[in-house]
Amino acid sequence: MSDSPAKPLAGTIVLDAGLREHPADLNVTNMVAALARLGARPVNTGLGLGQMVSRALVRFDQQRHLLPLSNRRTIGITMNLPARFIYPQALYTRDLVLYCFDCWEPRFAEWERFLRRNAFRLVLFSARDAAREMGRRLPDQRIAWLPEAIDPAPYDPSRSLADRRYDLVEFGRASPGFNSMVADHCRTLGYVHHYRKGDAWLFPTQDDLYRGLADARLVVALPQSLTHPSYAGNVETMSLRYLEIIASGALILGHCPAEMVELFGYDPVIGIDHADPCGQLDAILGNLDAWEGLRARNLARLHQVATWDVRARELAALL
Repeated sequence: MSDSPAKPLAGTIVLDAGLREHPADLNVTNMVAALARLGARPVNTGLGLGQMVSRALVRFDQQRHLLPLSNRRTIGITMNLPARFIYPQALYTRDLVLYCFDCWEPRFAEWERFLRRNAFRLVLFSARDAAREMGRRLPDQRIAWLPEAIDPAPYDPSRSLADRRYDLVEFGRASPGFNSMVADHCRTLGYVHHYRKGDAWLFPTQDDLYRGLADARLVVALPQSLTHPSYAGNVETMSLRYLEIIASGALILGHCPAEMVELFGYDPVIGIDHADPCGQLDAILGNLDAWEGLRARNLARLHQVATWDVRARELAALL
């Protein structure tokens, strides 16, 4: 007989769509792995008859809880609506917890309707603003904020800022206004400014991303509420990009979402000086040693509050 303590999620199923093609799928993959380390059993919902049923439910607008046939505790993860990868299990599972990425303001009414039609034991949102709004709309449902997280293992923070190649990196959601203000200045002063030109990906593969961020000093990060307000509305949230930059030992230059300040307990982002961005770059790159303290503090805090293992334990405590 084993004396090892029972894992907190033993007997729990976590629904995994098995998607591995898009960079965003990495979040789901790492979350599922962290839940599995606590005893949850992954079940692939991305193939076979189950997805045929799910597509039919979406097509005929029948995504709802119908029959409480199973008491098996189940965790579902959705990157957006129509949330088809939690079906068909969501049809008949009594004890279903839902974790939601990408709940944006323009689709709040759709999310409200979807949640009203289902019987979730607990609904968790990666965005604090979304959790607050859904909690206001659905006061009888149990809704909470559980921030996005990261598996820091593949990222390399080992090099000091002075030992890195790229002075400034812009990738992901860019700010055209910022780029136009600093690009000529970077060329004139010889700064290595790495940003997307045309349709080519800045980092074509995930390994390219790991290597590129490990060689970066400053990386720009902005929330979608600033770069794509028509898509995100007023939902300001900390995306994986912020955490990837910190896990790689680089400095974030941009705008810090309020929820990230709450999570970290301080502001880990260097706010862009829109009045003089070129002078700001000169000041930072001319005195890199002065920023090593922030770099180290951010990395240590990430391991305390923003890994998927931390987040999985927090989720288990909510059940």
